[in-house]
Amino acid sequence: MIIGIILAFLIGFSVSSITSQKKVTVGIANPEMMFKSEDACSIVSSEWQSNGYCFPGEIEGEKGAIIIHPISTDTPRVAFQTFQVPKSARKLTIKVADVAGKVPWNLKPCPECDVGFRIKITDLSNWSEHQLDDFVVAAKDGWITKTYDISNFSGKTVTLSIYAYAGGTDIWKGEWAAIGSVKLE
Repeated sequence: MIIGIILAFLIGFSVSSITSQKKVTVGIANPEMMFKSEDACSIVSSEWQSNGYCFPGEIEGEKGAIIIHPISTDTPRVAFQTFQVPKSARKLTIKVADVAGKVPWNLKPCPECDVGFRIKITDLSNWSEHQLDDFVVAAKDGWITKTYDISNFSGKTVTLSIYAYAGGTDIWKGEWAAIGSVKLE
């Protein structure tokens, strides 16, 4: 219940949209998200879908992040975007963090808090799902940058899904997952 009350105050958070040389338009986000379509959240509101929040402020140098928290110890939360991978794209770079103790609704320091991330890409031409990574990030680690070879998806329409789940050393302690910049190169 406390999380629900806190989240009611968080209408707006930002994560950079997938960027490439060519602008990708994917329509509007899920209206239930209530992303503010302004400032750092404008890209998020039009291109990402999630049941998380857009935080327009800055967290350790990263401005605009999608914040998601697992629904329960057994049920992850997800942010996703469907787009066509440019034919020239070969690399996907994602920046993520556990922001427990670093956001206005959770200011109690918690360097030992951690969250699991699972990165998946679905090729919509044949509905095949590919897990790119599964890893745990602690709040003390700050922002982590991960890079993936996506050359097999060049020119294809895909859905990129970034899941946050309860994992790591202490399950169900500070799983405030943040998704920062997401880029295609």
